[in-house]
Amino acid sequence: MKPILTGLDLMEIQDEIEIDDLERLMGEIEMLKHLKKDYRELILCNLREEYSELWNRLKRMKDNSTHAKMCYFQLLPYFQSINLEAMISSQFDSQIVKNGWIPAQLSVISGLSGGGKTSLAIMISVVLISGLNPLFPEKGRQKQAKVLYVNLEQATEELEKRAISLFSAMNDVSHGIAYSSLMNAGNLSGEENLRNLKMGSYLYSKFSHNLKILDNSAFDSNDIDDLCKKITAVHNENHYDMVIIDQYSNIKESDEVSERIATTLRNLARELNLPIIVLAQMNKVSQRESMNEHGVIDVNKISGIALKGASALEQQASNVTFILPSGKHKCQYGIEGSVVSIVNKKGRYGSGKQISMLFLSEYNLFVDIDEVDTIKSNNMVQEVFIDEKI
Repeated sequence: MKPILTGLDLMEIQDEIEIDDLERLMGEIEMLKHLKKDYRELILCNLREEYSELWNRLKRMKDNSTHAKMCYFQLLPYFQSINLEAMISSQFDSQIVKNGWIPAQLSVISGLSGGGKTSLAIMISVVLISGLNPLFPEKGRQKQAKVLYVNLEQATEELEKRAISLFSAMNDVSHGIAYSSLMNAGNLSGEENLRNLKMGSYLYSKFSHNLKILDNSAFDSNDIDDLCKKITAVHNENHYDMVIIDQYSNIKESDEVSERIATTLRNLARELNLPIIVLAQMNKVSQRESMNEHGVIDVNKISGIALKGASALEQQASNVTFILPSGKHKCQYGIEGSVVSIVNKKGRYGSGKQISMLFLSEYNLFVDIDEVDTIKSNNMVQEVFIDEKI
């Protein structure tokens, strides 16, 4: 399969695209025609991973370059609907998972206990199952995806209420219904609160068919083999697009020094050809050693091996992303939230660049920070320009 562009056409996009890589990819796709189904699907899966960066560059260029657009549509049948767009925010999508969630890859989200790991996982789930993030309109809409959420951390009802709270906030941030209010819904009163609850519940009901939650009651045990067996069986019945495991430390024997669990999870991602996200806590030693004199974690002192009891997890994962508190707070949408740093400390596909986001914990919501706004730190309020140093 040769590129449908001429040599002159290819020269016009070579500043952005490695032409040798493009021609090599076309040649490999031509070879697929001569392979039997099983080998063809296996090799195609490998090509999607190997050339994901090239594919995403073509996607970004296609609206501004006729020649890139021609290549894009020639490759589209082989790459379409492969990577799930994150759709979290402009910064998150461009810096943390710039190529989207890639099939057959294991990713880790880590941070302090109560630092936002589950909230981010819920937000990832909500935007995927609905195919939309109204707070990130530049991204538009994508095909609704199906998410299998393995919930080993809390009751399913709690997870559902978090999703309802998030839907209400994404519909109207200024009038969202807080998660804490939903946990005491029997005491909820006021016409506005009840209306916001109704809107959040309605939105969740329209998209919840795309979300399957498996809690502890769904498994014979929390042994990794039992977990994988059940996940595989459920996936084979309904064909999900992503698996999220919340969280690693609740898997039996995860605190032991062994590669078995991490390797099994990586192999599961490859066997199911799905992106798998695992939530994992930081170990206490790394937390203590990375603290600066102000009691705030220094991002530069964190590495992928900071995962609690799971150095092998870092080795097997394609991406290890940390959510870390900055000690600062900010008011946006009329709501005060925590400024957090998000950074890839291992990123085969991310940039490794540190970004700052506002975490509105009451709604399980992460948003980009306004460039100029009010930051509160140590009871002092000042107007500042927000940049990546925060």
